[in-house]
Amino acid sequence: MLDGLNKIKKLDRAKKLFADSIMYDRKWQSEAREDFLFKDGFQWTANEKRILQEEQRPVLTFNLTKSSIDLIMGMNEDNRVVFKCSPVDPTDGFLCDVLNDLDYWISENNRFVDEEDDALESGAICGRGYVGIDFVPDPRRFGDIIISEVNIPVSEIRLDPSSRSRDFSDANYFFWDRWMSPTDFKVKYPKTSSKQIEEFVRQSKGLATVGEVQLPYDSDSIHYDIATDYYGDTSD
Repeated sequence: MLDGLNKIKKLDRAKKLFADSIMYDRKWQSEAREDFLFKDGFQWTANEKRILQEEQRPVLTFNLTKSSIDLIMGMNEDNRVVFKCSPVDPTDGFLCDVLNDLDYWISENNRFVDEEDDALESGAICGRGYVGIDFVPDPRRFGDIIISEVNIPVSEIRLDPSSRSRDFSDANYFFWDRWMSPTDFKVKYPKTSSKQIEEFVRQSKGLATVGEVQLPYDSDSIHYDIATDYYGDTSD
């Protein structure tokens, strides 16, 4: 999709696609936030609470949603599917044992089951759940590989608006919109000066826009109350 473009045009195109993704998913993200709050027991609107208080009636919540989610998670725990390698002929036995032990060691050391359970719970609450898997060479130990698997909050994933498949398998791209504090940003991108970071934060506290389109960022749906002018910066 970005082949044949120079660096600046690629960045501009990526920003435009990102803005399209945010606009496309705005309504669903708002509904998903309500779903998570509903599961956590926040099931009354401000107007409903006001009416009950004026009538001097208690605001009681019988959270049947959470018990239903807990039941689903318990059933998953009791009926967990574990994939194992099985030998086709007797000479495959040792290799299968090695692969099974390796799979178990990686999964246990990286809490894969917990991360996958979190994604399943998210799927049960709002209909979507994401897990990100990454592996990179260990810079401190030559030949070793660092494998990580993390549950990604649904508020951080932006989808291709042209996707029509229920599992998004036909999507051309995904955005992982992850916000971080200035301190964490400095650690991850050490070449960025403190002055540049301060300027970025100062500029990004306003409303984000792409051309004449205002991006619908809501501080409740992101980790930090910082919106960004995605089209105003074309640097590398």
